[in-house]
Amino acid sequence: MGYFKNDEKTAEDYSVDENGQRWFCTGDIGEFHPDGCLQIIDRKKDLVKLQAGEYVSLGKVEAALKNCPLIDNICAFAKSDQSYVISFVVPNQQKLTLLAQQKGVEGTWVDICNNPAMEAEILKEIREAANTSK
Repeated sequence: MGYFKNDEKTAEDYSVDENGQRWFCTGDIGEFHPDGCLQIIDRKKDLVKLQAGEYVSLGKVEAALKNCPLIDNICAFAKSDQSYVISFVVPNQQKLTLLAQQKGVEGTWVDICNNPAMEAEILKEIREAANTSK
């Protein structure tokens, strides 16, 4: 297991512990629960230097955007060869469904989440939360 035809990257991102167990090193900090589940609880590296030289704290971005009432959970991600941060957003189902009803958008939860008008509303809310938090 590893990167296809890239032994150098495989050696960089996979490590072997004293028991011979092979681990994929993601840069996240996790904890194992008694039932064997792994929960990601933190990042090893929170600051990312973007392409233009600006440092961004991913944790600060996530904390600021979690204040948006339409967001239940969020994960920010950035690469140093890019000039932007992306986020994976888990919307709040109750609040988004209520907003959809107000906007006259109907359908299943998936339909609501994929509706361009609802996407625009969520993006508007995210921008407002980001501007408020600077």
